[in-house]
Amino acid sequence: MNQGAAPLFHRYDREEHRAISDNDVMIPNLATAQQRTAEARARLEQIENLLFYAFGKKHAVNWDELKCAEKFPVCHPEKQYRAEFNKIWIPAEPEYYPLPPKPEARYFKPDLNIFDKLFNFLGNRKRKHAKELLNKAKLLHLQKQEEVKHSNQLLRESYKRKLEVARTKISILGEECAKETALWEEQQTAFYKEQQAYNKRVDMLKANYLRADVNAISEYNVLVLSNSKYPETFPKDFDLEYRPADKLLVVGYMLPVPEQLPKLREVKYIATRNELEEYFLSEVQQAKLYESAIYQIALRTLQELFEADQIEALQRIAFNGRVKNLEEPNGKIGYTCKVSIIFNREEFEAINLSDIDFSNWSWLKYYSPVQAVAQTGPIDKHFLSSYDLAVSPIYFKVIK
Repeated sequence: MNQGAAPLFHRYDREEHRAISDNDVMIPNLATAQQRTAEARARLEQIENLLFYAFGKKHAVNWDELKCAEKFPVCHPEKQYRAEFNKIWIPAEPEYYPLPPKPEARYFKPDLNIFDKLFNFLGNRKRKHAKELLNKAKLLHLQKQEEVKHSNQLLRESYKRKLEVARTKISILGEECAKETALWEEQQTAFYKEQQAYNKRVDMLKANYLRADVNAISEYNVLVLSNSKYPETFPKDFDLEYRPADKLLVVGYMLPVPEQLPKLREVKYIATRNELEEYFLSEVQQAKLYESAIYQIALRTLQELFEADQIEALQRIAFNGRVKNLEEPNGKIGYTCKVSIIFNREEFEAINLSDIDFSNWSWLKYYSPVQAVAQTGPIDKHFLSSYDLAVSPIYFKVIK
């Protein structure tokens, strides 16, 4: 028995459903009343037209859409770290002070006149003085050269320190980026590996279904029912069992309870009191709406399953609709069967569902003393009967 889809195949879609809660602040005016009335009518029409939703739609599983072709959603960390790298200040190498030019002797030659040339002592004195000036210039040059070298050394050391700080930041950031990249690549590989395995399981399910594997047929029909959209307040719980000998699919379906159906039908604005007044369905109207809803769910389930059957695996479908209730006084959860129905394909397809009068379901009722036409498993044990499924192709019973 299939108690539900495997996690990767268990896809439950919910329709967006807006409900007015006690915490909503509603300004009492005509526009608010009209808006709430429109919303209430839309919710009631949704229940009234549950069966019509299945018309004109393909309910067969689209294997290609079932597969996952999603790209790995996490961005490569390099993009993030590139921005961090760009924030790191990289110092430019400074412009060093040029070394002072070396004094040249030709600029220190004595200017000898005729007397200096005639009288050697005069020329020698000028030569001596020029030599002294040259020596002083050389000494000053050495001092200036050392000062420039020292200043340049300070600039160089400062540059190296700043450059080392930047390199350290880059190195640390680079290691972090490498770790994040390795982790990202590992996650990406695992993502696509899991995706490939999932798609392979889809292919395997498809192949098994097309060759009429019993488990695959049950799994396939779980997907069909999982894709069926109902109001958000409705339970989405069912059990399936396929019996290949009779080509019979037994469906145990959890139905909504009356409290899960909308009751509000209209909201009026009372100007004299500046209040909004709510008007609800009468108990008779609520009962009729609920009866119509469970009939429609039963027929819609059969319609979707028969229509989605690609390999003619389903000759008959047995539908057991039940509701959850509390059994007093022990408080244990129990189940009550509300609808029990079985149809074969030919007779069901002969019914024009679009012409059904939802206010009169007597054409479907067959008051047979059976409790349920089939069971799906342990949860239905209290619905068991000795009814023989091979007796007749059509039976329908509503248990009040």
